[in-house]
Amino acid sequence: MNTDTVIQDTTDCAQRLTATQYRAPRGDLELFLQPKLEQTVERILANRQQFQQSELVIWGRSLGEWRRAARHDFLQASTGGSLPEGLCEHAPLILTGHQPELYHPGVLLKNMLAGHLADAVDGCAANVTIDSDVVKSRRMTLPSLVEDQLEKSSLVIDEWAFGCPWEETGIVNREQFETLPERASRHIAPLSQSSLLPAFWEEVVSRTAGDDDLVDGLIAGRQYVEHRLGLQNREIRLSQIAETDTFLHFLAGIIGDAEKFCRDYNQALFDYRACYDLKSDSHPMPDLVVTGDLIELPFWVWTNERPRRKGLYLRRTTDAVELTDDHGWSEEIPLTAMESSENRVAFLQELASRGIKIRSRALVTTLYLRLFVADWFIHGIGGAKYDEITDDLICRYFRFPPPDYQVATGTAFLPLKRRIDPDEADPVELKNRLRHAEENPELLFSEHSQQVVDLIDEKRSLIRDREESRTQGLSRRQRRELRPRNQERHERLKQIRAELAALAERPLQELRDQVVRAEQLREQRTVSADREYPFCLYPLSKLQELQHALTRNKTV
Repeated sequence: MNTDTVIQDTTDCAQRLTATQYRAPRGDLELFLQPKLEQTVERILANRQQFQQSELVIWGRSLGEWRRAARHDFLQASTGGSLPEGLCEHAPLILTGHQPELYHPGVLLKNMLAGHLADAVDGCAANVTIDSDVVKSRRMTLPSLVEDQLEKSSLVIDEWAFGCPWEETGIVNREQFETLPERASRHIAPLSQSSLLPAFWEEVVSRTAGDDDLVDGLIAGRQYVEHRLGLQNREIRLSQIAETDTFLHFLAGIIGDAEKFCRDYNQALFDYRACYDLKSDSHPMPDLVVTGDLIELPFWVWTNERPRRKGLYLRRTTDAVELTDDHGWSEEIPLTAMESSENRVAFLQELASRGIKIRSRALVTTLYLRLFVADWFIHGIGGAKYDEITDDLICRYFRFPPPDYQVATGTAFLPLKRRIDPDEADPVELKNRLRHAEENPELLFSEHSQQVVDLIDEKRSLIRDREESRTQGLSRRQRRELRPRNQERHERLKQIRAELAALAERPLQELRDQVVRAEQLREQRTVSADREYPFCLYPLSKLQELQHALTRNKTV
């Protein structure tokens, strides 16, 4: 292999994978930020200093050259927001990203935080839409009022094909797609304020009217909401990044050193499983295949004719090297292309011109963005867990201390008119009270009749007798002689309990009714306090409250 595949660095990079636990906040307008907001600006500046002082050389180019080129490509391809001259070289770049789905406000909080931090450090905020991910759901979840009870329901948005990349997904049933707000209004439980959904969806429909580009439509709808929140974050799709010159050089570098890179990738996965004591080789994702003649690269591939993503492999034969999906598609790499990175880039550009899509998988996507583009990256909890593996890979392969990132999420409850008081009685506590009352019905009487007094006195007498008649230390014959008396006492205690329960039937039934009611309220509370409803269902004012919670730095 040629020398431009060598990683050169003078930095000692110690492995730092340690187990972490993140938990989404449960209360309304509560946030989770790590590091906390007051520490973040200092950490952003530390990342920038680390990049600027690094002497790392990657595949024949310094890290500084990689970052200048990648940031220039990134900002040229992105849209929205102002771009002062020289920003790509000098100003801090704050990134976040997510799939183009209708996600909950806790995900939108990352964009709020990116804009807030960009203002704090005189930088630029941007969101990366991961349109290479596949469609996993075609439904919108919402709370409904059914026979005066809150229940969770869902509506089909459109008949998208499951498993198809978002990048390749268009509108299937235009009438169904466009009528989502009307259909949702008939099902959603009454809100205390108007939902953003009609205005949001109008932007989505308007943007998709000409070309059925679903992803651009969903981005347009979200940006409408972000602009209402005062955000001017830039926007870029992963499919755009994957076509930039710098990203193709990155892909060419991995192809040129595939075996080493993929073995380090697998070792990072192994370290993660060992750290968390995970027994499954497929969690959190399977190892890459690395054999003598076949290497699975951490990328997806598909074609315009077959828009279903497959794993991308590098296959070596006696006289050739080819890229393949191992499912019928393959392209031979000219031997001249394997001689230099520039030749490999030219080959990859030619593939792209013929509608062959190569897109990075999750770990490599954030590796590229964090190492070559961003000064600061904001993850949700799921992405942060994955990037513990990315940290190990950066350290292991590039011999570079992984740049810090932030974990951020928040919880906001839909403001329903039907308020479910969180201080209602706990059904678990009520069940315990009911169980105790069924064993001791006399506890439910406010006044004791003579009949109740007599039964209670007899019960206490039988219990004392039982305590005094312990069989410990007695012979087998003595215990056998006591057995009829013990059985008689046991049966009488059961009878007394039944008689008391009959006399206390009304308060017992009231307690049973309280248990049923408390369980119903708990179920409704679960519906009303679900944090996963799409942000576009919320009133603007509720999202503003979440944004204000961030700027007030009320973290938990």
